[in-house]
Amino acid sequence: MTSITMDTHRIVKRFKDAGFTEAQAELITDVVRESADENLEDLATKQDLKDVRTEIKEVRNEIKDLELRMTIKVGQMLFIASGAVIGAIITAMRFMLPH
Repeated sequence: MTSITMDTHRIVKRFKDAGFTEAQAELITDVVRESADENLEDLATKQDLKDVRTEIKEVRNEIKDLELRMTIKVGQMLFIASGAVIGAIITAMRFMLPH
């Protein structure tokens, strides 16, 4: 667990100097410290950021691979469709031409 270092004694003293009781000053200081510690849990470390960058690079590479595969598939489909259209035209022309 990540923790923030703070001079709680000094903080309690400041609250007491401002008119809070010892119990109030300690409670407020504890709540502030716990809140700060909890907020630190949400922060990303340098390693977290490095890991995310690596994952992003991997996803980008996967996307590039998929784009290439899709381009090849579309090309194959167009080639087959063109062949079917040409075949249909040739067949239609045979029926139209006199024998």
